[in-house]
Amino acid sequence: LMLATRGSSSVMAITPNLSEVLKDPQALPRLQTQLAGLIVLLAGLVAGAGTGAGLRHGLIAGVLGMMAMLGITIATNPEPFRIGQYVAYLLQWDAGNKNVLYALGAVTFVLATIGGILGGSIFPRVRKRYRRRTDR
Repeated sequence: LMLATRGSSSVMAITPNLSEVLKDPQALPRLQTQLAGLIVLLAGLVAGAGTGAGLRHGLIAGVLGMMAMLGITIATNPEPFRIGQYVAYLLQWDAGNKNVLYALGAVTFVLATIGGILGGSIFPRVRKRYRRRTDR
């Protein structure tokens, strides 16, 4: 309670006002880009979890995610989507540039691969396969 009444060092002084943050035209695309990156990373983590081949499953998830993202974007391309607009804004490219799609595809592939590696490392196989006596 004492911290909230101190003036400039209070929590309210360092917390940005939501209406001021949303006045920035890049606020929502930035948030959507960060959430999409987190979702792709978690998808790779789930793909690699519980397997001994997290890298391989992360690579597969990355390729499939990249193809799905590029396919959906190309199929529904009446206007550039917000994540593409934000990436183009960051890289100072034209929003309709095809290189933006390639950059997003590469980032999707890399994030899913990293997620697969982490999933295979953090969540290893639970039980080992035992060989039968007849499998010699």
